[in-house]
Amino acid sequence: MLGRRIKETEEIKDTSLVLLSSYQKRGDANRLEKIGFSGYLSKPVKQSQFYDCLALVFSEHGEVAEEKPQELITRHTIAESRRHNVTILVTEDNPTNQKVALKVLEKLGYRADIASNGREAVNILSKKKYSMVLMDVQMPEMDGMEATKYIRDESSPVLNHKIPIIAMTAHVMKGDKESCLEAGMDDYVSKPILPKELMKVIERWSGDKDKSYLEEALDESALDRFPLFNKEDLLNRLGDDEEILIEILEVFIEDVPKQIDILREAVAEKDADQIRSQAHTLK
Repeated sequence: MLGRRIKETEEIKDTSLVLLSSYQKRGDANRLEKIGFSGYLSKPVKQSQFYDCLALVFSEHGEVAEEKPQELITRHTIAESRRHNVTILVTEDNPTNQKVALKVLEKLGYRADIASNGREAVNILSKKKYSMVLMDVQMPEMDGMEATKYIRDESSPVLNHKIPIIAMTAHVMKGDKESCLEAGMDDYVSKPILPKELMKVIERWSGDKDKSYLEEALDESALDRFPLFNKEDLLNRLGDDEEILIEILEVFIEDVPKQIDILREAVAEKDADQIRSQAHTLK
């Protein structure tokens, strides 16, 4: 009632209104938006959430604000705004995994770029600032461990030596977490990527956290939990988007024959290191 009265009073109708409520009912957001409220948060309200809400309210109702009504600010729009401000450098050499990572991050609302190996990643990080790095461990030219040590080196030209680095690998064996930690990585996600798990890790490191969570990473291998091809599971990872599924499968089908040719050549030459590397890439 107070909100309606304020919006109906000529002298104060431009006042921005944010409702804080101890309980929520279906349809509340639509009703408040029609009245003219700018924001709607449920109590208890976190300090950071409240701050972000007010920042969005003032940015939308400043001197350059348009006369058209703005979208009601809720905890969902605040979360979307936060995610949009997070920039991620995905360091991954496999084209299929690159496509999956970019599409998953896009679905989650994050902005991301690709580096095809560790050397390319450190070059990019020397020119542009990012919120964090998703770092594959095994890559050609410069692997994830070596790239991480270079990034952490204060004498390197990287712009942010303390940038959060998240290990991203199919290896989840005993000792892998310790190796990543020793190299200077902060956290760990296993492949194949699960969007919910990835989002938890990104949210953990896009805030003001300074605690290392690497020691809480998975202790068991995820490799035995999946059939040869599970379309339903893959679609679930991609937000049930058939178009993205087709895009990823097209990249995979184009890339795998090339990878198999490299593997055949390595077998013919009895190159154990190359065989191991290619087996990892295909896995």
